[in-house]
Amino acid sequence: MSSSSEAEAFLRHKFTYIVIGGGTAGLVVAARLSENPALTVDIIEVGPVVVDEPTINVAGRLSKTLSTKYDWQFENTPQHGLNGRKLHGTGAKF
Repeated sequence: MSSSSEAEAFLRHKFTYIVIGGGTAGLVVAARLSENPALTVDIIEVGPVVVDEPTINVAGRLSKTLSTKYDWQFENTPQHGLNGRKLHGTGAKF
């Protein structure tokens, strides 16, 4: 949303479903729901709109977004079974 008037318009609209998260699963759910013309569906996704960003738009480039402005920098707590190491985000070690 780029303005408070757009946010207000969104809040006034009545949706049948609001899908939280525009990842692959969320978009598939929203697409399937929207096949029914009797339903109104919206998707809420965190973060800015990113256009023409290869690390976002090209499949398989997830690792290129780590430690950048697109990465939430999540990591788990130190794990006993990993000799006290912590893993980044998805649990993958890049």
